[in-house]
Amino acid sequence: MTGLENNDGKGYYPFTDDCNRIENGIATTTTNNPSLGSGNNSGFNAMALGCKAQFESGYSAIVNRIHHWRFWRVDEERGVVWAHCIFDMSGAVPSIKLTNGQTVSMKGFNRPSSKSAAWR
Repeated sequence: MTGLENNDGKGYYPFTDDCNRIENGIATTTTNNPSLGSGNNSGFNAMALGCKAQFESGYSAIVNRIHHWRFWRVDEERGVVWAHCIFDMSGAVPSIKLTNGQTVSMKGFNRPSSKSAAWR
């Protein structure tokens, strides 16, 4: 879980290609919503990526703290986990430099906020 909280795009992110993520009830990966929009952060669209690619981009550096982790279901045989947590964002990150060298503005995240997130 520290891969998200301290995201720099250089960690080990053990997601499968079909990983789904939902934040505040909205699909945030192409896996569960392939028609997501074109993006609004300097031409970068994190939602057009899957879970692993999002982490590898470094985009999740906007998340400063994660808490209230709950692992509702774990199926060791199939390697499937259904997890839930809260993301805190300080609103003090004006831009992020991605692992591809691109800098994206975080102007839409300019105030402290929290999101409920779930993975399946």
